[in-house]
Amino acid sequence: IEQLKNFGISREYLQERGLLEQMLKGYKTNQVVPISMNFGSAVLRTDARLSLSSGSAFGGYRVEFSVLSDLRHRFQN
Repeated sequence: IEQLKNFGISREYLQERGLLEQMLKGYKTNQVVPISMNFGSAVLRTDARLSLSSGSAFGGYRVEFSVLSDLRHRFQN
């Protein structure tokens, strides 16, 4: 959960919207969440559905993003 801070998302944000519980149960969020990724010279801002999966090589949870398909389409063209 702490790694979400790298994407501009806090635990409190997810808890206030009832999304954290969904994620901890293994579901994707039923709402899109605004995320941002800083690549140094560029910042990507988009909306995504979030989920957690267990069993990463380091234990704990891995955060997975489902970016809206129209955004992927814009980057491919």
